[in-house]
Amino acid sequence: MKTAQQKEPKIPPLFIVESLEAGQENVSLPTPEAAHAIKVRRLRVGNPIHVTNGTGLLGEAIITSVESKPKSVVARLLNTVQRPASKVRLTLATAMPKGERQSILLDMATQLGVNTFVPLDCDFSVVRFQDKMRDRWLRIIHSACKQTRQLYLPEVKPSMTVGSLLQDSDRRTLVLYGDQHGESIYQIAQGIMSSVDHILLMTGPEGGFSEAEQALLSAHPGTESLCASDLILRTETAAAALVTLAAQLKRQVS
Repeated sequence: MKTAQQKEPKIPPLFIVESLEAGQENVSLPTPEAAHAIKVRRLRVGNPIHVTNGTGLLGEAIITSVESKPKSVVARLLNTVQRPASKVRLTLATAMPKGERQSILLDMATQLGVNTFVPLDCDFSVVRFQDKMRDRWLRIIHSACKQTRQLYLPEVKPSMTVGSLLQDSDRRTLVLYGDQHGESIYQIAQGIMSSVDHILLMTGPEGGFSEAEQALLSAHPGTESLCASDLILRTETAAAALVTLAAQLKRQVS
């Protein structure tokens, strides 16, 4: 059992600075990040922090200046390292649940490693994506990235239909869609992952995919139905379950 003196050192908090580049001497936190550092983290001059540009670059830095009005934090960059991206990208195309359940979906899926979000415009969708939602989605995603220390920020793409998404997928994309009567993850051939560099997950609304959408999915080559549960799941739960299963497939080539 570790004593107080033997405890692991705390990992410095991570902040997102999209302008960060290797080789620069100082880094200024964007205003929202500076406000979080001062008001929530209560950081001061001399505290260590980590910064990332959201494309894999991680920087270690020491705070050299803190100003309260306006909120400003400047740090001296000690070193940077570029972390490699995952070999297999993971896209979640999902119908949107109502209200705060959107936040739950985005937060959980980001924590589980989704690289790209696509709002899915289904025949039975109750909520339709609007451009004014994008900033809020990004705030939720960025917060989850900092919590889990992800160095690659997920992208939010414009909404698409099932048909348009399938048309855009190429032969190196494995398309998996949620279906209560779908296959078990153990029935998806292990060898298929050697020729895949992209997994596209589709989650429909709680009313399910329409017959027309189901026909498109069934006819599209390289598409598998995947059962996350024998029960009828809420959209955000189904999305999290499918992402968890897809992460197991990604491990075959990691």
